[in-house]
Amino acid sequence: MHGLARQAERALHDERLGTGRWRTHAEIRAFFAGLDMVPPGLVELHDWWPGGPALRTPWPDEHLILGGVGRKP
Repeated sequence: MHGLARQAERALHDERLGTGRWRTHAEIRAFFAGLDMVPPGLVELHDWWPGGPALRTPWPDEHLILGGVGRKP
């Protein structure tokens, strides 16, 4: 996925939408330090589907987006 993330970063820059960078799973997990993660934890966003199964196959760029919910213990 590293190559796809770099390609997306270049596209944002080339389209003059600003700059940014993708963070690794570990870097994002650090934002949740000290919190109890709600299942399924920090996962690709399309896997956070509490209402039921996914209705379609995720697009390649959707594999770059992580989501999670943490509770303060």
